[in-house]
Amino acid sequence: MARNIAAAGVGLRTGNRNRAAAAPLADAGAAVSDTPAEACQGADIVLTALANEQEVADVMDQARDGLGGHTAWVQTRTVSLDGSRRLAEQATRLNVAYVEAPLLGTKEPAATGTLTMLAASPQQEAREEVRPVLEAVGTRTVWLDEVGQPSSLKLAYNAWVLTGQGRRPDHRHRLRRRPAPEPRGRRTRTPPRRGRRQTRPRGRRRDLSHVPQGRILTGPSNRERRGRTDDPCRHRRRTFEYGATS
Repeated sequence: MARNIAAAGVGLRTGNRNRAAAAPLADAGAAVSDTPAEACQGADIVLTALANEQEVADVMDQARDGLGGHTAWVQTRTVSLDGSRRLAEQATRLNVAYVEAPLLGTKEPAATGTLTMLAASPQQEAREEVRPVLEAVGTRTVWLDEVGQPSSLKLAYNAWVLTGQGRRPDHRHRLRRRPAPEPRGRRTRTPPRRGRRQTRPRGRRRDLSHVPQGRILTGPSNRERRGRTDDPCRHRRRTFEYGATS
């Protein structure tokens, strides 16, 4: 982000708690400072990108001596709704204009200057003042009505991504197995519809009306008809009785 701001022709002084981490920015034309107050001395715009709300508040307290009444503070850290209000109150105590502007994007969009900014400010004139910096680090700025709304929207976006709704849609569930092509010159039976019980047609029943009731009819089993005598089944023969079956 600092390199993109310097590349846009905006004069830049930068600072980091670890000076070695900010030293490479000197090659991009930035002046590396040792303290937050030195980095903010006479600056029109102060942009903070720190790990959490407490670190943001501590660094701005250390920069108090370098802030002027004309300074606009762009705070890019996503914080809670109460955290947004606390930082806005701190900006009032420091006598600077406050712009809450959390970022949508990862390291790659930050390096290429294609971030999306969610911004809000209680001072209308601060929007135009910070516009060159926001345009240097992002391609789109969405202005909301009140402080706290940008961070709330960013937290909702993060939750949406974490639940998987924001991933690239998976179209594999749309793929269905296609039926095999029908061989040429051969007719195939149409498969039955799913969910419908299939019934097999029953064969012709044996007419036993001429057999007196109580007479036993016996017959060979299927294995015996095929010439098999080593039938391992318990029932070697089927016995029919008119009016009952055993």
